[in-house]
Amino acid sequence: MRLKWSPLPDHLSHLSQKLQDILDNWKGTPYLQQSMKPKYGVDCVRFACGALDDVYGIKRSPTRMYPADQSLHDREGAVAAMKWIMRRYEPNHRVDFKNDPVEPFDLVVSGPEHGGPGHALIVGVTKPQLWHIAGPNKFVYPTSMNFTGSGQKVFAVFRCSDREEQW
Repeated sequence: MRLKWSPLPDHLSHLSQKLQDILDNWKGTPYLQQSMKPKYGVDCVRFACGALDDVYGIKRSPTRMYPADQSLHDREGAVAAMKWIMRRYEPNHRVDFKNDPVEPFDLVVSGPEHGGPGHALIVGVTKPQLWHIAGPNKFVYPTSMNFTGSGQKVFAVFRCSDREEQW
């Protein structure tokens, strides 16, 4: 599956550079489980939370601790963790990603095809990309929006509903 992408709506396009600067600030940050510091270390969920914190001007606070491979062994726990993260950025709504395009700074929740949700990605600003960090010896980087043959599936896409007022 390949996600469809759309740039920011015209009334938000003035924010493109700010949002790209946030992603660029995280680019190259190495993988470090349970950390959330640009250029120092971050895991996938904390990268997504950190990027959203930067957009909203939220002072970083600790997110829940969970095992790196929780989605493979505890589907209910993985779902609960993703719901907890979405409550952190309320109000938000699910995007019908099978029919509608994703937009910059939407949060994509993916995971192993035979597991549960456990990976968080941020939709890119200037072109169809997903920003994320995947596993040890990796860094925050942009990648394609194609999940075909990756062993991963998309569980949900969320969009902050108050972005017009807050960004």
